[in-house]
Amino acid sequence: MNKLLVLFILFILTVQSKAQFKIYSGLAYSTESFNIENIENTNNSSYNHIQYDPYNYFSTINLYTVISKPINKTFSVNLDNYLRYNHHYYKRLQRNNGLEPHNQVPQVKKIKLDLIIGFTKNIEINKKKSFLFGMGLGYNNINSGYNYKYNDTFPNGSSYNLSFKGNWLHFTPNLNIGLNVNDYRIKLDAILTKDPTFSGLLSTSIYLSISKFILKF
Repeated sequence: MNKLLVLFILFILTVQSKAQFKIYSGLAYSTESFNIENIENTNNSSYNHIQYDPYNYFSTINLYTVISKPINKTFSVNLDNYLRYNHHYYKRLQRNNGLEPHNQVPQVKKIKLDLIIGFTKNIEINKKKSFLFGMGLGYNNINSGYNYKYNDTFPNGSSYNLSFKGNWLHFTPNLNIGLNVNDYRIKLDAILTKDPTFSGLLSTSIYLSISKFILKF
């Protein structure tokens, strides 16, 4: 998490201007496009962990907040926060030789958040509208660590005892575009992550947010 500390220091150093902070708040829909990563099977078994359908189990609504600080007339530095409560892991393995529907397997949910620090360029269309283009760095899925055990019996009488530990945490670059209309902001974020199911190639999680200006200080 040292990288996160560096990002906060960068944010503090960058916002040393006389302009006021602006806070926007709203909702965002996120599509997580990666499978579980950084797993260690503590039993040293070759068992293949449950294959998730991420668009069903990780896509969810987020509480979205951004703190924005203008640097000049066209550029600003921003701290974006996405907070959600969604799927974390299953309480047991799939039964019926892995054919049991995922929605019948008990699951654990957890609060997770993303923090992204970045720069945004504001291109004015008129006094009420402007385009936004930005990029940044941050952490995706903070508070996603786990260490759990599976100990159960299948209907055919066979049993298993497996344990897994790891996290869903990613240090990620971010690209975004958006539109300001009066006090409202619509934004599309692409968060790039390494997906182990594609040999470490980059995959993209898409976040669509709408927020409203609520405070200046």
